[in-house]
Amino acid sequence: MSTLKQITMKRITKNQSESFVTGIKNSLILLGARPIESKLNKFVTLELLTIVGNLEINIDTDNNNCYTVFTKFEDVEQAKKKFDSNPYNGKWNFHVTTDTPLEAIEIILSGIEQTQIFK
Repeated sequence: MSTLKQITMKRITKNQSESFVTGIKNSLILLGARPIESKLNKFVTLELLTIVGNLEINIDTDNNNCYTVFTKFEDVEQAKKKFDSNPYNGKWNFHVTTDTPLEAIEIILSGIEQTQIFK
């Protein structure tokens, strides 16, 4: 007889989500990103000039399962040479499950900071 252990993910609280969105947005602005108009209400959208061109960044403000940032390189051909982005559409997304918003910010920012090396 086997028993299955049910894995339950912790939900992200509204306060944690707001802290994450504010923290990652401010950190990205310090990195050089600039806010742009969002295509969807559930995102805070920024644009960052990288070593391979523009990167559109969409911070998910409505996810209670994990901390999520969707990004997409404008120049897919250059991006796929340097980063582990989707080779067909340039998407490079971050989905982080950690206990605190600060940990998620650090993880995501460490990835996005790589786009600034030798700029």
